[in-house]
Amino acid sequence: MTPNSYDAIVIGGGFAGVTAARELTNAGRSVLLLEARDRLGGRTHYEHAASLGREVEMGGTWVHWLQPHVWAELTRYGSELIESIGAAAPEEVVYRTQGELKRVDIQAAWPNMVDAMLKFYGNYADVAFPRPYEPLYAREELKRFDGMSIQDRIDQLEDLTTEQRDILNAYYSLCCDAPATGGGLATMVRWFALSGKSVSATFDMLTRFKIAGGTKSLIDKMIADSSAVVRLDTPVASIHSNEEGSTVTLSSGETVRASAVVVALPIAVLGDVAFEPPLLQTKLPAISTGQLCEGLKFWVRIKTRDAKPMFAMAPDNEVLNYAHTEEIYDDGQLLVVFGIDGSKIDDPNSIDEIDPHIKRLLGDHVEVIAVHGKYWRDDEFAKGGWSVYRPDQLTNDLEALQSPQPPVFFATGDIANGWNGYIDGAIETGITAAGAVTRYLDSGLR
Repeated sequence: MTPNSYDAIVIGGGFAGVTAARELTNAGRSVLLLEARDRLGGRTHYEHAASLGREVEMGGTWVHWLQPHVWAELTRYGSELIESIGAAAPEEVVYRTQGELKRVDIQAAWPNMVDAMLKFYGNYADVAFPRPYEPLYAREELKRFDGMSIQDRIDQLEDLTTEQRDILNAYYSLCCDAPATGGGLATMVRWFALSGKSVSATFDMLTRFKIAGGTKSLIDKMIADSSAVVRLDTPVASIHSNEEGSTVTLSSGETVRASAVVVALPIAVLGDVAFEPPLLQTKLPAISTGQLCEGLKFWVRIKTRDAKPMFAMAPDNEVLNYAHTEEIYDDGQLLVVFGIDGSKIDDPNSIDEIDPHIKRLLGDHVEVIAVHGKYWRDDEFAKGGWSVYRPDQLTNDLEALQSPQPPVFFATGDIANGWNGYIDGAIETGITAAGAVTRYLDSGLR
């Protein structure tokens, strides 16, 4: 093995890539991990926010014990959980319906929300996802509704109140970080099935349990448990492969070789890497369509006379459509906030720009005094936030996106069998890819 040659090269240092690198080195393979950013973590990003005087999660954040792969990692490394109080113990819900801002005690609001969501899910989870970690197991049943959008399903239901329709639109557009017309019904039903068909658990998966010390603390433990050579600030330009292995050309022009490659990049950025042989034609539609979730996320400190733990939702025609309490102070709260329409916000770190939208979401009695935001669509190595499939993408694109092209294999939470769009799904695909590479190397087919 020459100094510039490895058993495997892993491209991308998010949870999928770091998992694959650890698994391969623990199996005795030499591994080079290439990451384009100056940090590991990918679409998770635990960083210091000077405006808030603290660390915050700017990307993927929440985990749960019903997510087996991330829970195994938390157990392995002795990580602890902390809770987002606005999701764990809210006292009220704030939401817009028919243009009016309402503030409702959680005890009154919750049964109405659960009733609407159970009607939304119907029996789809039972018939289409009887084995939730085999998402295409009941393909024919799934195809009956995979073409429907979230809004199609809301419009289809006749026994909802107008208020319930607005709540459903607001909640599921949060899940997509995009308009409800764009998100696939199947993605929401899939998450519900993975949550044990529990509305409460589905809520908890989305915004409740965080890793003490942040996502960075976990990924640091994982990479420390690997002997992979790690190179940051190292974008990849191309991958040329043949029966002898792959040559990876960096943007700098340098080349490195390996017997196998794991491409652990978001689907939206695969088109920025030149592949020879080219990527399978069946992968291209999803890559060219791009990411639905644009990933507009903020941490916002507000002054308010009302400091109750709460969460707030607004329909998808609003710029910001979700917030919940993270901390309570004597004079206000720290909120985590998500938005849909980044075209209305030039600077996600501008108090002047964010304040009127927070007032739309919560009421005129609040005042933004600090903000720290990120628009993931503008991140050249992500081009969007978490993975949410559009109508028809699950049945049309998942198998193609998962398909390896030996000696090239793929890993990203975007193609997980289980929790696509979550940290758990990224870890799942890293394990899967590492196993496939190990079998490929052991087989002597290279």
